[in-house]
Amino acid sequence: VLPRFLRGVKRHSYILLSRTKINLKKEELKASHENHLTTNDIIVAALCQANLRIELMTQVTNVRGKVKELDALDGGNLLQESPFPRKAALDPNNVSKISRERKYYDANKIPIVPSLLGRKGFFSNWSSVQKSLQVEGTTNVIEMPPPTFVAILHSDVAVIFSMDEEHMGILHNYEKIVTTSGLIRDIIA
Repeated sequence: VLPRFLRGVKRHSYILLSRTKINLKKEELKASHENHLTTNDIIVAALCQANLRIELMTQVTNVRGKVKELDALDGGNLLQESPFPRKAALDPNNVSKISRERKYYDANKIPIVPSLLGRKGFFSNWSSVQKSLQVEGTTNVIEMPPPTFVAILHSDVAVIFSMDEEHMGILHNYEKIVTTSGLIRDIIA
């Protein structure tokens, strides 16, 4: 089997999610826990349950306005990678804690073997940074990232994005993803 970086462009796919189903799942899980769960917590846990190939998942977060040295309006790609074991994020409540702290491992303690074996994946939530460019008199129908964004990358990558008032989406290039069971099945539109 050729290493992933020698195989060329990866297959990509979109998953359509229901905001109504996500909100119902948040309410259901909130009843059994004290934590406030976000839409991101639900979707990330669903991705971690569905991607059976990855061992180490990495959240790529915009840190503008979240770090005291950076203003919310600072320019540039100001991102932080926060790796964690995929199995630690199977529960949305654990995702919530990992996302708030933006850190799972201590410095110099991140396992390297999953990266060397190509079993490290990434995800990023773009829904809060998407801005409609709308000309007066027109209607914005949908916003979504282009498939080339994940097709040219050699790692497993997922981008969570907002589509419209009722839907969100996931653009991904995961090789092994199961959408017929678990949390992801419950939130698919």
